[in-house]
Amino acid sequence: MIGRMGAAAAVRHDKNKVGYTAQPGLKRKKAHDERLKLAKQLDQLFQQYDVDHTGKLEKNELISLLTELNDNVPPTEAEINYILHEADNSEVDKCIDRKELKAALVAWKEYKKDEPVIRKMLDKYDKNNNQIFEFDELKEILTDLNDGNTPTNDEVEWVLNQADHTDGIVDGALNTTEIMVAIGLWYSHCEVVRDDVRNDGSKPGTPGKPSCTIM
Repeated sequence: MIGRMGAAAAVRHDKNKVGYTAQPGLKRKKAHDERLKLAKQLDQLFQQYDVDHTGKLEKNELISLLTELNDNVPPTEAEINYILHEADNSEVDKCIDRKELKAALVAWKEYKKDEPVIRKMLDKYDKNNNQIFEFDELKEILTDLNDGNTPTNDEVEWVLNQADHTDGIVDGALNTTEIMVAIGLWYSHCEVVRDDVRNDGSKPGTPGKPSCTIM
């Protein structure tokens, strides 16, 4: 009897240890198993392309990975720089480590989904055919992406300033990589604005209609 009570007490003590969890339900276990499966796949993918075993995907290794994901079409220099900007937390070594791999793949997937729109914007508004976009061209792009609702000059300036340093050079204009960053910023900073909050003469959004603005 005492032995059984002691055993039960030991089990209760064990259950109170940090890290003990209740028996997982089916949905919870499935989600856990899927996370483990994804982590394993990412590990295998990283090991496959980290050919020099540095623990980082250097630029040429990242190009090889994205080429395979892109039907064997190599990414452009602007696309590579964009993915590095989105996923490389250090922004110094210009490499992707294992922890950054998922972010890099998500950024690539989202970019490829939006690529037709991005290409259309670049072709339509690069009026000088120099792949450089200045304030007025950026404002037209943001307007186009905002259902024709013109952003305020402050909003355009904010997007421009945020994206302009992507290549390490602040020159008051955006190159192809930076315009992709700018488009991403514009889509990720939105809230509903009222007609009466705009007083700079620009065309406001319609009442109650979502419009991009600085958060």
